[in-house]
Amino acid sequence: MGIMDCYNGCEPYIFISYAHLDEELVTRVIDMLKKNNIRLWYDNEIRPGTKWNEEIAVQIIKCGCFVALISNNYIKSDNCCDELYFAKRLPVPLIVIYIEENVTLTPGMNLQFGMAQAINWNKNDEDSIWKKLIDVKEFRQCLSGDVNPSDTQDHKNLNMVFDKNIEKDGERAYEGNCDITSVFIPEGVTCIGSRAFAGCKNLKRVSFPDSLSIISDSAFSGCEALSYITLSDSLKMIKSNAFYGCSNLNGIVIPKGVTAIESGAFSGCKTLSYATLPDSLKMIGPNAFSGCSSLNGIIIPEGVTAIESGAFSDCKTLSYVIL
Repeated sequence: MGIMDCYNGCEPYIFISYAHLDEELVTRVIDMLKKNNIRLWYDNEIRPGTKWNEEIAVQIIKCGCFVALISNNYIKSDNCCDELYFAKRLPVPLIVIYIEENVTLTPGMNLQFGMAQAINWNKNDEDSIWKKLIDVKEFRQCLSGDVNPSDTQDHKNLNMVFDKNIEKDGERAYEGNCDITSVFIPEGVTCIGSRAFAGCKNLKRVSFPDSLSIISDSAFSGCEALSYITLSDSLKMIKSNAFYGCSNLNGIVIPKGVTAIESGAFSGCKTLSYATLPDSLKMIGPNAFSGCSSLNGIIIPEGVTAIESGAFSDCKTLSYVIL
């Protein structure tokens, strides 16, 4: 098991919390989940140092569901308990899987588990366990369902595959087109023009190329159905109001290399529950995340020198800011 096997994107995924002494049993659980196309994140080894602890915290904040693989080793592990207690402070669904019989829970653990969904690995076969897991709505949302470009249909089926000439289509190219539900932008495209897809209210999914470096002003503003996006590592600029009013956007990971999030870039993204900011970031513009009323918390990188007025205004559920 290792970090390289883990999901790294914006769609909901399962955070696996486990004791490293249970690796053999844990591997069986993870193999079952992978076989059923579940997006997962789990660590390979707890390394010393604050940076690693922060990485664990960020992954718990971002996850769609927290799964604890409970054993006596888990109960005795300070790291596991820290992960569990941190997850319980967040609005993250909790599923408990007992991978060992006769686990002795401390009173504190009993309190933490509360009414959490609990499954006994040893008393069920894999099919039964899978049926119980898939009954949980938040777990189902972590099923992998990425758009395969080779399967993408033409415009008549409400999906669009663009060639490199999309850059020549210019500003407002597809503004207000309510027929578009998914977009695949090919390699070689470096810039998406101003308001290119603004007001495409039924656009649910966009596949960005690794070559993309600029998302221009209001490029996807008002795309109310857009729920998940994965931005390429080559991205350098997210301009003003780029995703303004994307009210169904679940979360965002800003790639390393981006130095500024301009004014209103994610304003009005009402369901945005997390935003991961890169170490390269220097400036968060005015109203950049204003009205993100589901945002749970934010970690500000050390290199940020300016947070402009209203950057996090009206973020009603913002419970912590780590500077």
